[in-house]
Amino acid sequence: MLKTRIITALILMLVLVPAITWLPQQGWAVFTALVIALGAWEWGALVGQQARGRVIYGALVGGGLLAFTLLMPDWLFWPNAELKPVLSILYGLTTLFWLILVPLWLRYRWPISGISGLLLGLVVLCPAWLALVQFRALGVALLLAVLSIAWVADIAAYFSGRAFGKHKLAPSVSPGKTWEGVVGAVLGVLIFGFIVGPWAAISVVTWALL
Repeated sequence: MLKTRIITALILMLVLVPAITWLPQQGWAVFTALVIALGAWEWGALVGQQARGRVIYGALVGGGLLAFTLLMPDWLFWPNAELKPVLSILYGLTTLFWLILVPLWLRYRWPISGISGLLLGLVVLCPAWLALVQFRALGVALLLAVLSIAWVADIAAYFSGRAFGKHKLAPSVSPGKTWEGVVGAVLGVLIFGFIVGPWAAISVVTWALL
């Protein structure tokens, strides 16, 4: 398991870091659209789609994002004064979705399938794509710092869960996750935040003042 994770991480880094560093902004938008298309293909399996349906869904999501990239190039950069209110609402609703609806969804195990499941996938995937694109417009280093939060959390959760994990977090959803892993992830992210937080805060404040 650990060996597979390491190999996967190395492959991803060999592809991701050059893409973040060297691609122009529109090229980065296209690259991430293709990644999100793969995510849509995976989401199709989660909501019960068969092989053909998963391919069609992934192609539609990816194609839609590519069309958006070509037709709405202003959205690929951190928003100007006209776009800020719209994007504040979009990101605000997305945040509420993850903070309120997703925990309830996991708690009560609401079924997701059919059209409703596919529409839910758009809520999960498309704002994530836009955030990846716009964060990159703020700077490569800042985007890597944001992505590193997820990487640090995953690594810390894995090792703390393997070392101390006894209490299952959500056995019906992910049997391998434990509360000890959650504690490890939180501590890992806090330590990481203390290291990069002051620099990241300066970058965000600079954007807010523009």
